[in-house]
Amino acid sequence: MGLKEILHVGCSRESLPGYFPYEFREVRLDIDPEVRPDIVADMSELPDIGPFDVVYSSHCLEHLLPHRVGPCLEGFRRVLKDGGHVMIFVPDLGGLEPNENVLYESPAGTVRAADLFYGFRKYLEVNPYMAHRTGFIQETLQSAMSAAGFSKVAVKRFEQHNLFGVGVK
Repeated sequence: MGLKEILHVGCSRESLPGYFPYEFREVRLDIDPEVRPDIVADMSELPDIGPFDVVYSSHCLEHLLPHRVGPCLEGFRRVLKDGGHVMIFVPDLGGLEPNENVLYESPAGTVRAADLFYGFRKYLEVNPYMAHRTGFIQETLQSAMSAAGFSKVAVKRFEQHNLFGVGVK
């Protein structure tokens, strides 16, 4: 199968999760130079990089202003090889209101509904990149990915108020 090239967008200090079923080389991209990514860049203005087999982005798109989501997804598509795919996780706002209802306990602490709308408030004071500026439900993520030119788009609701979207270039 060969070594796959994966662009990890919005990597923060985290490595890729262990569920990829093949060997890969991770290229880490983040806007925050403090996390020491391979590439420091705004994900909505990707530089001339790639091509990659996979673009992986977990809990990043919600940090963009709504009008920057389309250009970001178009950039993801641009840096992919033909037949490559994108994997995106975002908070699922479906059926929620921005209130103090406890949704679940995470390793970082209690997550409340308002945190999915505005960003995990525990971290906002120390890291302004953590603010949420847009939100998604299943239909809006599906629509945004399709509008960016991805085919075979599928968006599924996961536990703990997560949406998972995949698409093919």
